[in-house]
Amino acid sequence: RATPSAAPLHATPAAGRSGSVRARPAPRFAPFEETPKRSFSPLALGAVVLFAVTAVILAAALIGTFSAGETPDAPEPEPDPTGPHEQYEAFSMHGWSVTVEDVWEPDLPDSVHIPQGRCAAVDLWISGGSRVSGASFATPYLVLEDGSQVDAADGDALLSRQLKNAGIYDVVPADAQWDDPLYGQIVFFLPQDAAGSVVLVLPGASVDGAAAPLHTIPLELPWQASQSAQESGQ
Repeated sequence: RATPSAAPLHATPAAGRSGSVRARPAPRFAPFEETPKRSFSPLALGAVVLFAVTAVILAAALIGTFSAGETPDAPEPEPDPTGPHEQYEAFSMHGWSVTVEDVWEPDLPDSVHIPQGRCAAVDLWISGGSRVSGASFATPYLVLEDGSQVDAADGDALLSRQLKNAGIYDVVPADAQWDDPLYGQIVFFLPQDAAGSVVLVLPGASVDGAAAPLHTIPLELPWQASQSAQESGQ
């Protein structure tokens, strides 16, 4: 009994065909390359963290401000150039440097040319400035505690002579000459019962009929100051 022979491991080409059987090529794979990891500088990372923290703090502050109904502080208004000014404080009046100093009660002689009432003399310094063509000055005045106004002595030659004999040189801003210092007293004759605080008003220059600025200086009458000193010493 014939036994079947083992099949050949490799097939042989069939009769009548030329060539050989090609083996299937093995697949080719590209070599695996590991992607390099990105690295961050410690300084750059710290800057990013600091920026984030600052942004969070600012946002929290803004939210807290608006939630509390608060608004940013408005800028403070600039001081009024016309005052009120303080005694011994130099201020500018169309380029002049003007200073109102002491207020005192002079001892005047009896004369028919000296008005009745109590006399208050206000020391005045004016320096610097420039020539202002077409300028005019109104007479200074005092505003008393009751609201009444008293004009300064101005334009009376006989009165000026009597005051000069008593050591008082009555002046007003209109007497000032450009680039020529002026010193003297603005003289007021007040009612006997005048008391309390007063306000000195110095009108500035009015050029070509324009409204003049009014400079104000709060003062205390000399006899009122003496009375206040006596009362505080008791």
